[in-house]
This record gives sequence, structure tokens and C-alpha cells, in this order.
Amino acid sequence: MADDKESKGLTVDIQKQVETIRKTLGDLKAILDQLNTARSVAARIINNTDLTLTASFQEHESGDFWPPPPQVIAPRSGGVFGSQSRSGALFTGAVGTVHYEGDGLTAFFDWNNPWAGENSSVTAIHSSTGRYREWTVAGAGNEKAQFEYTVFQIPEEGSWRSCRDCQTLYFDGVADKGSCPARLMERIITGPGGGLKRGPGGGKPIPGSLGHRAEGFEYFLSHSATVGPPPNNNQTAPWCRCTKCFALFYDGSPQKGACPGGGGHSGDRLGYLVPYRNHSQLALRQQDSWRICDACYGLFFEHGPILGRCSSRGDEGHEFDPASHNYALNYR
Repeated sequence: MADDKESKGLTVDIQKQVETIRKTLGDLKAILDQLNTARSVAARIINNTDLTLTASFQEHESGDFWPPPPQVIAPRSGGVFGSQSRSGALFTGAVGTVHYEGDGLTAFFDWNNPWAGENSSVTAIHSSTGRYREWTVAGAGNEKAQFEYTVFQIPEEGSWRSCRDCQTLYFDGVADKGSCPARLMERIITGPGGGLKRGPGGGKPIPGSLGHRAEGFEYFLSHSATVGPPPNNNQTAPWCRCTKCFALFYDGSPQKGACPGGGGHSGDRLGYLVPYRNHSQLALRQQDSWRICDACYGLFFEHGPILGRCSSRGDEGHEFDPASHNYALNYR
């Protein structure tokens, strides 16, 4: 029954998207019928995200809008507009830009249908969350060239948590909770009722560590299996999940830090993208003050004077360069 409901919900969602595309195509045809100068563009913007995009800037280097871009593009929908050279103008094209903003996202859509030369288009996005990508198609021809811009969300992996003991970010999506440096050497042999076991080895700590213990939000990271290279310069990709301690660590240098499971960290095959702040506002459901530890290479939450427990520095806690990146994680 549950599968039937999910299948029905997915069918309804697909039908809505098809209806939206049909409406957008109809609007595009109406614009094509109105364009009537030597150089013209009919543009379509597809918003395949959960954000509401609001126009924040529009400008022509050459030409005019006909009609202008929509002020708002709702989530999972599209909008269309036209651009054309001015009537009677010689040796000019249709060249312009429009910018849209959403929660933590700014998108720039540029087009160029010049008097001489090939048509071109550029889409650039700046995202504080790192969740979005784009692609662009520039149509050929002098008159009524069709341009298309698409912004879409990328899959993310959840189950990332902050450890309440060591303050590092670790993967909590499996039964094994890895190794926590703050609980190192806590494991002791106990007998019935929790008392120390007598006999050989009784009452002595067993080398090793207990697993991480979660607190706070569930965080979400995108990784190389789904997203490819980062789209802009506020993300770093060489982060990996350690196969021994399950913490996220920086894998962009020959040194692998210090792992509570012994030796350096050992990364799995995926490279994770971690956005950092570059003078931009935090998006909703985004938390900053995450830092890379210069000693163990883990990502830890910096809050207050207590800086957790580091595999390399022990009770002295994590250490970081205040001038280093201030990372911001997405949560739900």
C-alpha cells in the first residue's frame, strides 16, 4: 500500500512538471510570434529547484526586452521573455543579462545575438549552500533564436552529525559509529551488573575507542559521485569520509592527519564538497563556524572556548588558523 501511495505521488508530481513545461512552451511560442526585428532572442528559464527565484537586475547592452523577464519564477516551473534589437537600428544585436536570487543562490543569465558572429549564452551561479548547478543552450539564427537556461538541485547525502564528545563531523548512517578520540581508552571489561571483571586483564582499559555520539542537526553533503567539480570558488572538494573513524577529513595533501583508529585517516572513494563563506549571507538552514583542524585534519564545530578532543592533541582540543575558511554546512 505504501509503495502504491509513493508511486501515485510520483505520478502526480511528474504530471505537474509536464503541465508546467507545456505552459512554458506555449508562452514561448507567443513570444516568438511577437519578435519582429533583425536580431532577436526568445529565452526560457527552467527553475528545477525548491527555491522561488526573484529578479534582482536586468539590463541590455544592446536592444530591448519584449516582453520583459518574469519578476518571480516559482519552484519547479519556468519563465520566458524576449529580447530584440531596436527597430530601425543598424549593426546592433540583442545583448543583455538578467539576474535572479533565491535563498543562498544568485543566478546570472546572459545572452548575445550579435549583428555579426555566432550566438552565445552564459549562465553563472553563486550558491552559499553548494546545492545547485546549471546548463545553458544558445540557439542559432539571427531572428527568434531560442535560448534555454536551467538551474537544478543536486542530490545530497544525509546522516552527517556532530559528535557531542569530540565535536567533529562524522557519518551516522550505519550501525557502526566509528571511533571517537574523546572516548579513547574508555572501553573496559565489565562483568555482570556492570562491575569490573576479575581475572586476567580484568579492570584494565582495552586499547581502542568507543564510537561517536550524535547531537544537534542532521547535515547534508554533496559528493563527487553526483556533482562533478564545484561550480564556483566557495567550495572545496578534497574531503573524504575516513573508513576507520567515520569522520570527515581533509584529503587534499599527502599527510592524512591523525585518526583515533590508528595512524592517519584512510579515505573512501568519494570526494565531498564542503561550502565555505566568502562574505555572503548564510542561507536558511545553514550553519557556519565549522573549521578544519590543523592537527588531525577533521572538520569540527567551533563554538566557545572548548574545542573538542583531537586525535593528535588530546585534551588540548582542535587547533585552527583563524584566517582559514569558515565552512558552512546545510542542515534540515
